[in-house]
Amino acid sequence: MSESCPICLNRDSTTKICSNNHKTCKQCIIIYCTGNKRSCPMCRGDMYHFPLELLDYPYDVNIYRLQHRYSDFYNWENFNPKDNKNIILNINLSIAKEESGGYYDINENFRIYWGTEATNSVVASTNRVTLYQMQINEIESWMKLYNEMNILFIVQRNRKHTGMRLVRMVRWV
Repeated sequence: MSESCPICLNRDSTTKICSNNHKTCKQCIIIYCTGNKRSCPMCRGDMYHFPLELLDYPYDVNIYRLQHRYSDFYNWENFNPKDNKNIILNINLSIAKEESGGYYDINENFRIYWGTEATNSVVASTNRVTLYQMQINEIESWMKLYNEMNILFIVQRNRKHTGMRLVRMVRWV
């Protein structure tokens, strides 16, 4: 008989995380670790040092930074640290839930979209007449490149009009 996860109480616990044989489900340990916690959530003992890549935990908030720009003619700008962390945590959460995309509201004006949410809800549904041609060309070329390289496609959209910014994730370590 399998045990239920002590964090979510829904899924089967399959991942051993500490020397006391505590286990959690894959999704919960990913979410727990994305918050930079490295102790067992049950006993607070040291967690095993297992490679998080094996858990499909692709983006560590201490290693990756998000940057955005309006088009090829503009420089890349960093997100502030709080937004950077929240966006990456939400991307990891959607991956842990095995969702193919998602979004995160930075504030009442801006929303970040990734994966299929970026391609379906933003790019495909945007009135192409209202976008500048340079944005359309760059977005289409980025979508193609990201798809070929199997990289997560991310865009930032102004919720009050159709302005978009391309977003990239860069490794800082």
